[in-house]
Amino acid sequence: GTIAEFSIPATNTGLSGIAAGPDQKIWIFDHGYATGTLFGLLDGGSSASFSLFPLPPQFRAPQDVVAGPDGNLWFCAEDKIGVFHP
Repeated sequence: GTIAEFSIPATNTGLSGIAAGPDQKIWIFDHGYATGTLFGLLDGGSSASFSLFPLPPQFRAPQDVVAGPDGNLWFCAEDKIGVFHP
């Protein structure tokens, strides 16, 4: 096989999770972005595009993201569980 590399369009990133979403896109969890925690959407093919979605400040240090059977993305952050509606 081959490996493709995609650069994150931000500095100070800290990627901590990746999941296939219910929308057939790849979602990336980033807890190190300079302005706060973000979801990044990788919209595939040979050239990637990203969209960034800030999370509320109470969701510090997120560690994982998973697509749920309800069509949402679920994640853990310290002592909280959050849900993101794509």
